[in-house]
Amino acid sequence: MTSIYTVEKPENPLPVIFDSPHSGQTYPDDFNYICPFSELENCADHMVDELLQNVPAYNAIVLKALFPRSYIDVNRDIDDIDPQLLTAPWSNGKIKPTQRSAAGIGLIRRLVKPGLPIYDRQLTQSEIETRIRTYYLPYHQELTKLLNEAHYNYG
Repeated sequence: MTSIYTVEKPENPLPVIFDSPHSGQTYPDDFNYICPFSELENCADHMVDELLQNVPAYNAIVLKALFPRSYIDVNRDIDDIDPQLLTAPWSNGKIKPTQRSAAGIGLIRRLVKPGLPIYDRQLTQSEIETRIRTYYLPYHQELTKLLNEAHYNYG
Protein backbone atom coordinates (compact mmCIF):
# COMPACT_ATOMS: atom_id res chain seq x y z
CA MET A 1 0.00 0.00 0.00
CA THR A 2 1.19 3.51 -0.74
CA SER A 3 1.17 6.29 1.79
CA ILE A 4 -2.26 7.56 2.78
CA TYR A 5 -1.20 11.12 3.67
CA THR A 6 1.64 13.58 3.34
CA VAL A 7 3.02 15.97 5.92
CA GLU A 8 4.89 19.09 4.91
CA LYS A 9 6.68 20.22 8.03
CA PRO A 10 9.30 22.98 8.13
CA GLU A 11 12.35 22.51 10.34
CA ASN A 12 11.10 24.90 13.05
CA PRO A 13 7.34 25.03 12.52
CA LEU A 14 5.01 27.53 14.11
CA PRO A 15 2.03 26.11 16.03
CA VAL A 16 -0.11 26.34 12.90
CA ILE A 17 -1.40 23.19 11.21
CA PHE A 18 -3.38 23.14 7.99
CA ASP A 19 -5.41 19.95 7.58
CA SER A 20 -6.59 18.99 4.08
CA PRO A 21 -8.77 15.87 4.48
CA HIS A 22 -10.83 16.23 1.28
CA SER A 23 -8.39 16.77 -1.57
CA GLY A 24 -7.01 13.23 -2.00
CA GLN A 25 -7.08 11.72 -5.47
CA THR A 26 -5.52 8.28 -4.99
CA TYR A 27 -8.43 5.87 -5.38
CA PRO A 28 -7.90 2.56 -3.51
CA ASP A 29 -8.06 -0.64 -5.57
CA ASP A 30 -10.91 -2.01 -3.44
CA PHE A 31 -13.16 1.02 -3.92
CA ASN A 32 -15.33 -0.75 -6.54
CA TYR A 33 -17.58 2.22 -7.27
CA ILE A 34 -20.13 2.09 -10.08
CA CYS A 35 -20.96 5.76 -10.49
CA PRO A 36 -19.26 7.76 -13.23
CA PHE A 37 -15.71 8.69 -12.21
CA SER A 38 -16.37 12.32 -13.19
CA GLU A 39 -19.14 12.45 -10.57
CA LEU A 40 -16.91 10.80 -7.98
CA GLU A 41 -14.20 13.38 -8.64
CA ASN A 42 -16.68 16.15 -7.88
CA CYS A 43 -16.72 15.04 -4.21
CA ALA A 44 -13.14 16.28 -3.76
CA ASP A 45 -12.15 19.77 -2.67
CA HIS A 46 -10.24 20.75 -5.78
CA MET A 47 -7.34 23.20 -5.80
CA VAL A 48 -6.71 22.94 -2.06
CA ASP A 49 -3.18 21.77 -2.83
CA GLU A 50 -2.60 24.98 -4.77
CA LEU A 51 -4.04 27.07 -1.95
CA LEU A 52 -1.72 25.42 0.59
CA GLN A 53 1.42 25.08 -1.53
CA ASN A 54 3.23 28.04 0.07
CA VAL A 55 2.19 27.34 3.66
CA PRO A 56 5.45 25.56 4.62
CA ALA A 57 7.43 28.61 3.42
CA TYR A 58 5.70 30.51 6.23
CA ASN A 59 6.70 27.82 8.77
CA ALA A 60 3.29 26.21 9.09
CA ILE A 61 2.54 22.50 8.75
CA VAL A 62 0.32 20.91 6.10
CA LEU A 63 -1.28 17.48 6.53
CA LYS A 64 -2.98 16.18 3.35
CA ALA A 65 -5.03 13.05 2.85
CA LEU A 66 -4.08 11.27 -0.38
CA PHE A 67 -7.24 9.13 -0.50
CA PRO A 68 -10.61 10.60 -1.55
CA ARG A 69 -13.29 11.50 0.95
CA SER A 70 -15.73 9.57 -1.19
CA TYR A 71 -13.90 6.43 0.01
CA ILE A 72 -13.80 7.42 3.71
CA ASP A 73 -14.30 10.90 5.11
CA VAL A 74 -11.86 11.56 7.94
CA ASN A 75 -13.76 14.76 8.70
CA ARG A 76 -16.70 12.73 10.02
CA ASP A 77 -17.09 11.00 13.37
CA ILE A 78 -15.81 7.44 13.39
CA ASP A 79 -19.28 6.13 14.29
CA ASP A 80 -21.24 8.19 11.73
CA ILE A 81 -22.06 5.03 9.79
CA ASP A 82 -25.06 4.84 7.50
CA PRO A 83 -27.23 1.79 8.36
CA GLN A 84 -28.57 1.78 4.79
CA LEU A 85 -25.05 1.03 3.55
CA LEU A 86 -24.67 -2.12 5.68
CA THR A 87 -25.33 -5.72 4.62
CA ALA A 88 -26.24 -6.56 8.24
CA PRO A 89 -26.76 -4.63 11.49
CA TRP A 90 -23.53 -3.27 13.02
CA SER A 91 -22.38 -5.76 15.63
CA ASN A 92 -19.25 -4.21 17.14
CA GLY A 93 -20.14 -1.35 19.45
CA LYS A 94 -22.68 1.30 18.64
CA ILE A 95 -22.98 3.41 15.53
CA LYS A 96 -24.35 6.93 15.67
CA PRO A 97 -25.56 7.96 12.24
CA THR A 98 -26.08 11.68 11.81
CA GLN A 99 -28.11 13.66 9.30
CA ARG A 100 -25.06 13.41 7.02
CA SER A 101 -25.41 9.62 6.96
CA ALA A 102 -29.14 9.96 6.32
CA ALA A 103 -28.21 12.12 3.32
CA GLY A 104 -25.79 9.41 2.13
CA ILE A 105 -22.61 11.32 3.01
CA GLY A 106 -21.51 9.92 6.37
CA LEU A 107 -18.16 8.37 7.24
CA ILE A 108 -18.53 6.10 4.20
CA ARG A 109 -20.49 7.71 1.40
CA ARG A 110 -23.46 5.90 -0.02
CA LEU A 111 -24.32 8.59 -2.58
CA VAL A 112 -22.07 10.62 -4.83
CA LYS A 113 -24.89 13.18 -5.07
CA PRO A 114 -28.62 12.98 -4.31
CA GLY A 115 -30.10 10.03 -6.20
CA LEU A 116 -26.77 8.71 -7.54
CA PRO A 117 -25.34 5.76 -5.57
CA ILE A 118 -21.61 5.09 -5.39
CA TYR A 119 -22.06 1.30 -5.10
CA ASP A 120 -24.37 -1.28 -6.61
CA ARG A 121 -24.38 -3.19 -3.33
CA GLN A 122 -24.19 -2.72 0.41
CA LEU A 123 -20.87 -2.96 2.28
CA THR A 124 -19.91 -5.43 4.99
CA GLN A 125 -18.92 -4.34 8.45
CA SER A 126 -15.51 -5.86 7.77
CA GLU A 127 -15.02 -3.62 4.71
CA ILE A 128 -15.87 -0.52 6.72
CA GLU A 129 -13.69 -1.56 9.66
CA THR A 130 -10.77 -2.10 7.25
CA ARG A 131 -11.18 1.43 5.89
CA ILE A 132 -11.31 2.81 9.43
CA ARG A 133 -8.22 0.85 10.49
CA THR A 134 -6.22 1.57 7.32
CA TYR A 135 -7.16 5.19 6.59
CA TYR A 136 -9.19 6.92 9.31
CA LEU A 137 -7.18 5.92 12.38
CA PRO A 138 -3.68 6.53 10.93
CA TYR A 139 -4.74 9.93 9.59
CA HIS A 140 -6.17 10.96 12.97
CA GLN A 141 -3.12 9.59 14.79
CA GLU A 142 -0.87 11.78 12.64
CA LEU A 143 -3.07 14.84 13.18
CA THR A 144 -3.08 14.20 16.94
CA LYS A 145 0.70 13.81 16.92
CA LEU A 146 1.14 17.14 15.12
CA LEU A 147 -1.24 18.91 17.50
CA ASN A 148 0.50 17.41 20.54
CA GLU A 149 3.91 18.50 19.25
CA ALA A 150 2.64 22.03 18.69
CA HIS A 151 1.13 22.10 22.16
CA TYR A 152 4.34 20.74 23.73
CA ASN A 153 6.52 23.28 21.92
CA TYR A 154 4.29 26.33 22.34
CA GLY A 155 1.89 25.58 25.19
